[in-house]
Amino acid sequence: MTEYLQKIKEKFAVKESQDLKEAEVFNERKKRILLVIKARWAIVAFYFLYGVLSTLWLVSKFPNSIYFRGFLLYGISVLVFAFYNGLLHYSYERLSRFKGLAQVQMGIDVLFTTIIIHYTGGLYSWFWAIYLLIILQSAFLFDRKIETMEIASLSGFAFGLLLILENNNIVHKYSLSKLLEQTNRSEIYINLKIVWVAATCIVIAFIASYFLGVIREHERYLAYKSITDGLTELNNHSYFHHRLKSEVERAKRYKRSFSLILMDIDDFKKYNDSFGHQAGDKLLHEVANVFKHIVRKEVDTIYRYGGDEFAIIAPETEAEKLGSENGGAIVMSERIRETIKEKLPVTITIGVSSFPLHANDTSKIFRVADAALFKGKRKGKNCVIKASKKMLESEEEKPTQGYRFTG
Repeated sequence: MTEYLQKIKEKFAVKESQDLKEAEVFNERKKRILLVIKARWAIVAFYFLYGVLSTLWLVSKFPNSIYFRGFLLYGISVLVFAFYNGLLHYSYERLSRFKGLAQVQMGIDVLFTTIIIHYTGGLYSWFWAIYLLIILQSAFLFDRKIETMEIASLSGFAFGLLLILENNNIVHKYSLSKLLEQTNRSEIYINLKIVWVAATCIVIAFIASYFLGVIREHERYLAYKSITDGLTELNNHSYFHHRLKSEVERAKRYKRSFSLILMDIDDFKKYNDSFGHQAGDKLLHEVANVFKHIVRKEVDTIYRYGGDEFAIIAPETEAEKLGSENGGAIVMSERIRETIKEKLPVTITIGVSSFPLHANDTSKIFRVADAALFKGKRKGKNCVIKASKKMLESEEEKPTQGYRFTG
C-alpha cells in the first residue's frame, strides 16, 4: 500500500529540476497540452451549439415548457467547463510543472462530460460521443498506451455508473430524459438527431485531422533535423553517405553520369584559433551560402561532411563535360573557389571525380575525389584538382586518415 501511494505521489509531483533530455520531453508535453486545450474549445462550441438548437426546438414545441430548468443547469455546466478550459489555457505553462497534469485534465473532461450527459437526458443523451473525443485527445497527449486505456475505462465506468444511479433513483433523473424518451420518434427529433450525428462526425474528424496534422508536421521537422547540419543548414554527414550510395545505384541502373565534389577550407584551424569559434561558425555559414548560390538548385545537393569539409553531388554531369568551358563540375568548382577567395578571408581546395569515368562504385568514387583533394592540399591549396584513376593506385597520393570514406 505504501509503495502504491508513493507511485501516485511521484506521478503527480512537481518537477523542480530537469536535465537537458527531461527539459526537451517536458517542453514537448507542454506543447501537446496546449494543443489539447485548443481542441477542447471545439468541444465547448459543440456543447453551445447543442444548447442553442435544443432550446429553439423546445421553444417551438413546448412554449411554456417545464423542461427549461434542465437546460438551465446544462448551460451552467457548459459555462463552468468553458471557464475551466479558459483558466487552464491561461495558466497551463505554470501548471505544466505538475507531472500528472495531463491525467487530471482528462479526468476532469470525463467528469464534466458525464455531468452534461446527466443534464441532457442520461440514457437518451446525445453526448456519449464526447467520450470518443476525450479518448482521442488522450491518445495524442499520453506517451504510454496504458494511460489512454485508463481514460477509456474511466469513461465507460463513469457512463455506466451514471445510468445505474439514475435507474435506481439514487440520482434525480431530470424530466428532460422523459421528454426525449417520449419524442424520440417525432419527425423534428429525428431530423435534429440526423443533423447532430453529422455534426458530431465532422467535429471528431476535425479534431482528429488537427492532431494528425500536428503529428505529421512534427515528423517532417524531425526528418529534416535528422539529415540537416544545424549550423550551416546543409545536408549532414550521414545523409551524404546515403545519397552517394543512392546516386551510384541510380547511375548504374540508368547508365547515367554524375560528379562528386569534395571541398576543404584551407587553414581553417588557424582561422578558428586566431578569431575564435564564433567567428569560425560564422565563416562556415558564409561558405555554405556561397555553395547555395552557385550550385544548380533542385539538382545538385550540398553536404557538410565534417568540421570544415563539404561535398556536392552533381547528378547528370556527363564525363565529357567535366572540364568543359561551358559547364560541368570543374567549372562550377572554379566558380566556388574564386568566389570564396574574393569575398571571404579564406581559400578552399577542391577535388572532383566523375562516375563512371574515374570509378564505378561508392567507395572508389569517394576515394578518388578525396585523393584529388589531398593532391590539391600538397600542391599549395586554393586550387581545383580533377581526379584520375591513377590516383587510387598511387601510394603517394592516397588520402590521409581524416578524409577516409566511412559509409
